[in-house]
Amino acid sequence: MLSLTASSSSLGDVLQGAIALAPRVQVDLARVSFNRLHVLSAFVNAHGGATDTGFSLALVNPTGHVRRVLSMTGILPTFSTPDAGD
Repeated sequence: MLSLTASSSSLGDVLQGAIALAPRVQVDLARVSFNRLHVLSAFVNAHGGATDTGFSLALVNPTGHVRRVLSMTGILPTFSTPDAGD
């Protein structure tokens, strides 16, 4: 488990590093209660980097405020969970 309280550039660096190591990356948001625009931006940028290389980035278990923000911005479907069986 990784806990991030730093800037979006740190989050972006961590996500890009994970994507470089694995073809499928899942970010578990179950314990995340709040997110800001820079976090969404980091997720969107990392997703673009992942898909450019044929990899995937999924946001799993978003709840409450986080789920509402992802849904209201229209990006929740972009980060759907990976194929069944993972």
